[in-house]
Amino acid sequence: MQRESLSICSPLSDTSLERNNFQFNRKLKEFLWKYYFLIGAILILILAKVECSTFKSGGILKTEYSFNLFGCVLIFLLIGLKMTSQSLQSAIYCFKVNMFIEIGIFLFMPSLFTITSLLLKSIIDLNKQLIDGLIILGCLPTTINMSIVLTASSSGNLEVALFNAAFSNIIGVFISPLLISSLLSLQNMTNDISYIDIFTSLILRVAIPLIIGHSLRYFDRISSFMDNEMKPYSSKLQETMLLLIILTGFADCFCDNNAVLEWTDFIIISIVIIIIQVLSYIFVWKISSLNVLQFTLTERISILYCIVHKTLTFGLPLITIMFPNDESGLYAIPLLLYHFLAIIIGTILSPIFQRKVLTEENGGGSMLSTGSTGSSGITRLAFIRTDLEDDKNNDDKDDNNNSKPAAPPKVKTNTWTADFSIEDFQRQLEAQDQEIEKEAEDEKKRIIEEEEMKK
Repeated sequence: MQRESLSICSPLSDTSLERNNFQFNRKLKEFLWKYYFLIGAILILILAKVECSTFKSGGILKTEYSFNLFGCVLIFLLIGLKMTSQSLQSAIYCFKVNMFIEIGIFLFMPSLFTITSLLLKSIIDLNKQLIDGLIILGCLPTTINMSIVLTASSSGNLEVALFNAAFSNIIGVFISPLLISSLLSLQNMTNDISYIDIFTSLILRVAIPLIIGHSLRYFDRISSFMDNEMKPYSSKLQETMLLLIILTGFADCFCDNNAVLEWTDFIIISIVIIIIQVLSYIFVWKISSLNVLQFTLTERISILYCIVHKTLTFGLPLITIMFPNDESGLYAIPLLLYHFLAIIIGTILSPIFQRKVLTEENGGGSMLSTGSTGSSGITRLAFIRTDLEDDKNNDDKDDNNNSKPAAPPKVKTNTWTADFSIEDFQRQLEAQDQEIEKEAEDEKKRIIEEEEMKK
């Protein structure tokens, strides 16, 4: 009997073990996929320290071309391929929102970082490249990838975010170098580099690939491939190329014996960046909420991400171009720290904004009431369903007694409550959005096929 029990229980235990392994592997893949860039940045930093001679500019791999130039062109080509004309056209008429965002990017943020750098110079003895890196950081346009992704996950105005992200990067080719050079007074550092060289390099690396990528969307097969087969992987491909650019910058920094970073300087600049970013979030959010501006909630979310975030994709090549013979890795450290922190804070704010938008769309909770049920973080969702049930005997009564009018349908109201975690509710919303997008894509394909058949 004991042998039989063992033979019966062993398959069950094996099944349970396989299920646990499957769940663990799935969660591990989700974690690695979600934090791919952060994990990759840590590994890249270690690799740059160990093999700096291999990955430095001018080394065996010629990373100044194979990583920096090719990576930057590919990133902005993919960004152009993902931009749709419809979203850009719908956002171009939002003059007030667009003007507010561009002023915040190229006026407010540079002023904030410049004032901060001047205070640091007068208070403490900090590495000069780190302080100058703060000013460079403030003069950069917004990031295209993260501002769009976070705006979408926060239920913000995606068209506004997409337009201003693309527009600020295009005009940033001309504005950012002028702002940086004027604020840093780089006469001695840039004697051998003319503005024509800087503008030409940025146009070739940023503007032209962006325009070519967007033009390729007019070919149906290419746009369909990017929107379907390539959609889950395009962002990860961009992040991979960006990591290779970061690898080259830090390898150059580690191979230069003159580029020395003290731990105290690193800790101080990290604290300063945390304070600046948190204050920027608070200030921009408060200013955008003024009644005189009359911005909607979704517009304010787009404004917040577009102004506060700074582009790593544009900033690293710009630093490499403007400081080719200096410690470009030290100049880039504030930008790297700021970018990582922006991802963390944006991930935290995203579900908060999503619930806020959902509550506003439902009239402040008339149809959907949310309330905390203790420390467990469970939200009680109260749904009211009205079912109209026809009286099954109406037809029989009509046949038996035509003089009697048909009985009106009975209205039966059922009310019930269900406990869901916020994460479950968000997954349901994401699943619904994916179904809607899939239906829209199928309909688009059907229309295209019909047009081809007619031709």
